[in-house]
Order: sequence, then structure tokens, then C-alpha cells
Amino acid sequence: MSIPITITENAKTRLTNMLALDPDAIGLTLGIVKNKGCGGNEYKWGHTKEIPAAHDVVPVTEKFALYIPVLDSFNLFGMTIDFTEDELGNAKFEFLNPNETGRCGC
Repeated sequence: MSIPITITENAKTRLTNMLALDPDAIGLTLGIVKNKGCGGNEYKWGHTKEIPAAHDVVPVTEKFALYIPVLDSFNLFGMTIDFTEDELGNAKFEFLNPNETGRCGC
């Protein structure tokens, strides 16, 4: 099953580059490691060489997809994933998750 997650073009490019580091991988996994309270959620990426059981699928390109544990799908529903890099070369994924509550950024 696929869940509605938006992946920006910058994020797709970065994810494609991440996947290229493991030529045997068919996709990437994404899950919530823990809720960090006022800082939002903490997410974890991984490479997968086979379609994992009990995961929803989010197509990234025609060649690969993100696999999200079913238990995390509800909490990621409607999220946007972006990738940014500033003029100093600081790069990061940004997870704009409408399901997070209480994020203050302190």
C-alpha cells in the first residue's frame, strides 16, 4: 500500500545518491526512531535489498521506493520530505510532518 508522502525534487536527488552507495539495494527504509518532544520526531534511513514485510511503499522514482513500517505510516501520513543545503555546505533532510504536535524548535 502507498501512503501520501510528498518528496521534493531536491530530496529525490539526494535519496537517489544515497541509494547509489549500495548497488544491491532496491530501496530505502524510513522509520520513526522516537518522538523527541518539542523537537519533533527523529527519523532513521536504511538500505534494503528486498521488499520488507509489513511495510508501506512510497514511490520515489521509477527505479526505487521508500519502505515505511506499517506502524509508522499513520504518523507519517501527509508528510513532506525536503533536502536543503546552505551556502556553507550544511546539508540536511527536512521532515515537515503535520502529525507532530508540540514542536517548538527550542
